[in-house]
Amino acid sequence: PAPSKTDPRWATWALEDSQVKVWIISSVSADIQPLILRKSTAYDMWTVLARMYGRKKRVLRTYQIKRSIYSLKQGDLS
Repeated sequence: PAPSKTDPRWATWALEDSQVKVWIISSVSADIQPLILRKSTAYDMWTVLARMYGRKKRVLRTYQIKRSIYSLKQGDLS
């Protein structure tokens, strides 16, 4: 969490947070940037990305499981 603005560490935190925000923005594709640009902290940006990509990972895993189930074949029992 960010220190309060009256905390002497706030200026350092704000500078470092700004740097991390720039790194995050420059690391994502242009179509993803609008989803995070208005976030106030790097943590908030990271949270959006983690939720977004975490959801995709679950969707992919669900697809893989379904594909495996549909490709199962019963052995020759006759």
